[in-house]
Amino acid sequence: DIIRPFDGWKVNYTPFSDIRGKVVELGSGAYVLTASSAEKKDAAFDQPIFKGTKEFDIKTGEVTSIDLTCTIDNAMVTVKLSEKFVKELSDYTVTVTNGMGTLSWNKNAEVNDFEPAAEDGKTIYKGKRNGYFTIAPLTVTVNGHRAIDGSEAKTVYNINTVNPADNHVLNLDANVVGSLGGLTIEISSDVKKIDQAVVVPGFEEKPVPGDDPS
Repeated sequence: DIIRPFDGWKVNYTPFSDIRGKVVELGSGAYVLTASSAEKKDAAFDQPIFKGTKEFDIKTGEVTSIDLTCTIDNAMVTVKLSEKFVKELSDYTVTVTNGMGTLSWNKNAEVNDFEPAAEDGKTIYKGKRNGYFTIAPLTVTVNGHRAIDGSEAKTVYNINTVNPADNHVLNLDANVVGSLGGLTIEISSDVKKIDQAVVVPGFEEKPVPGDDPS
C-alpha cells in the first residue's frame, strides 16, 4: 500500500511481484509505504504475519529507492505438556482465543496434536504446530479428564499483555493426585527478549477413592 497522507490518495499492489523490479511513478510529495503478508487470519496455525511501514518523499525528476524491513506483526503460541500431565489425564484440549479467532490442540481417542520431545534432559510433549494470533488479549482454556477416575479438570487463564513477535509458551503440568495442577505461562520472544513467568494456582484437589484422607 502506498498512501499520500496530505489528501488521502492511495494505491495498492497485490501481490508485490506485480511491481517487482519496476519503477512506480508518483507525483511529488510525502508518502507512506506499507507492506504486509497477504494472509491475515486472526488465528491460524503456522501463519506468521509480517508487516513493515516507512515514510518517504518523492521529488520531481528524481528516482527514490526505499529499503523496507518487515517484522512479525502477530503473536505466536506454543503448547508444551509435562510427562506427568500426559500420564495423569486421559484426554485434554487446550484452547486459545483472542476474541476474533480460536485454535485448539487436542488429545483423545481420534487425534493427538502432541509429540514427544527432549528438553533440559526431560521428556515433554509439544504441540505439533504453533498458533498465531493477531494482537489482542488471549484467553487460554484447558479441559481434561483424570485417567484414574474420569473426573473433569478445567482451568482458564487470561494473558492480558500481548505484543507483536511475542512467543507465549504454555507449559502445562498436573498434580500427582490426578487433578490438573497448574498452568505456567512463560512469555518469551527472540525479538523482544521478554522473560516473564506467571503461575496459575492449582485446582482444589479431589480425593481419589481408596486414598487415606490424611
